[in-house]
Amino acid sequence: MNKALVSILILAYNQEEYIADCIDSALAQQGDFDFEIVLAEDASSDGTLKICQDYQRRHPDKIVLLSNRSNLGVVPNYFNALEHCRGEFIADCGGDDYWPDPLRLQKQLKLLVRDPAMSMVYGQWKNLKQSELIEQASAFPVQQQYDSNDFGLRAAARFLNRMYKPEIVLSTALYRKSFVLDALRQTPELFLNREYCTEDLSVLTALLLRGPACFLPECFLVYRLQENSVSHSLQKEKYYRFAWSSFKQSLDWARYIGLSLKEILPYLQSRYNNYLHYAFKAGDKQLARLLSKAVREYAYRPSLKNELKYYLTLCSCNKPKAL
Repeated sequence: MNKALVSILILAYNQEEYIADCIDSALAQQGDFDFEIVLAEDASSDGTLKICQDYQRRHPDKIVLLSNRSNLGVVPNYFNALEHCRGEFIADCGGDDYWPDPLRLQKQLKLLVRDPAMSMVYGQWKNLKQSELIEQASAFPVQQQYDSNDFGLRAAARFLNRMYKPEIVLSTALYRKSFVLDALRQTPELFLNREYCTEDLSVLTALLLRGPACFLPECFLVYRLQENSVSHSLQKEKYYRFAWSSFKQSLDWARYIGLSLKEILPYLQSRYNNYLHYAFKAGDKQLARLLSKAVREYAYRPSLKNELKYYLTLCSCNKPKAL
C-alpha cells in the first residue's frame, strides 16, 4: 500500500444493509493522489463485519480493517481509528451514509494543499429518508466562502452557539489531521469523556480554533435519517440522553476556551429551557439535576418559571432515569 495523502475514516456498526454503499462511494473517489480507507468495525451483531472483511480481501491495497473484539462506542472507536490513519488529511463517513460526488476529495484537497493555514474544506449535504432524497434547508451562502481571518475564539463561539441547524457537518469535510491530534493530546478529556456521545463537536471546535474553514456550495454527503439513531430517535428518552450529552460537551468546550456567560448565553438558554421542560413533563429527576449542575457551573440564573419546573420535577413520583 502506497503512502496515503488522504485517509477516509468509516465507522461501521450494525449497518449490513448500507455499509456496501458507503464503502463503494469511498472507493469511487478519483484524483491525482493516493488514499486509504480505514474501516473501524465496532463488534457488530449482524453481518457488517463479514461485508467489511470481504471488501478488505478484494481491495487490500486500499482498505485497512480495524475489527474491535468488543464494542467501544462511537467516540472511542472514532479516535482509535484516527490514530491509525496514515494520511495527512481526513474525511469521514458513517457506515449508513455515502458520498454522491466521486470528485469531492479532489476538489477539497486542492484548496487545503494550497493554503497550509486552512483547517478544513466542507460542503452541503442531503438527507435520505425512506429512499427519498430530501434537499437540506441550508443557511449557507450560495457561493464559495473563505475568510482567512475567521478562526479562533470568534469562530468557535459562533459554532458553539448553534441553534438547531449545524453550521458544519463533519462528514462533508476534509480536514487537517495534525490540527485535531494536537488538540486531542493537549486536552484528551475534551474528546474522550465517557459522557460524550459524539466525536464531531470536539473535532470541529478544535479545527475552528486552529485555522479558518472554507465552504464549497456542493453536496458532499447523503445522510440517512434513521429512526433508531440517537440524534434522530423517535424515542424521546433516547433523544434527550443524546441532547444532554451534546449540551454538556458544548459547555465544557465553552469553559475551556474562556467564553463568558454572555458569549454562550444564546445556546445555553435555548437548550436549557427545552431540556428542562422535557424533564419536567417526563418527571426525569436525573436529567433535571444534571441540567441544574451544568448551568450552575456557568453561574446562570434560571427564570422563576424554570426554577419552579426544576423543583416540581424533583418532587415527581416517577422513578429516576439513568443517563
